[in-house]
Amino acid sequence: MNEDNILYELSTRNVVGFLHKELIQITEKGVVFTNTGLASAIAKESIFIPYDQIAAVEVLKLFLGIQVNFIITSTSGKKLRLQQVDKEQAERAKEIIYEAQKKSINSNLKNFDSNNNTSSNIVSEKIDVADQLLKLSNLKDAGIISQDEFDSQKRKLLGM
Repeated sequence: MNEDNILYELSTRNVVGFLHKELIQITEKGVVFTNTGLASAIAKESIFIPYDQIAAVEVLKLFLGIQVNFIITSTSGKKLRLQQVDKEQAERAKEIIYEAQKKSINSNLKNFDSNNNTSSNIVSEKIDVADQLLKLSNLKDAGIISQDEFDSQKRKLLGM
């Protein structure tokens, strides 16, 4: 993962971090969970979850608030869990994830709206052409314009 894309990092508070440490990187596109340290040489794990697949983010206080866990649940039910994290950092990480999800949703809605507007413009153009053809037909039927004038205007409207 390119470090330029990292918005925030949250890791376990572990005295023996060189043995095993878990890390969540919040990026522009989603969340990356990795484990580091000597123990990860045996079972290295790296999981990416895009924002649209994050169902919940929790900051759990255990043992009278002494231990704080940070949990991300994906829409498929997979849970990424960091144990023994700093409470304030966990709360900040949760805020950043929710802000990024909102931006992602708003971006998707804007794209949807722009696509929708394009298709509605095409539909309205087709309706305008049909409406113009109907008016021309009425003018021809009323004897106001000739068949040749009607055909000429029809070709112009249809781009022929």
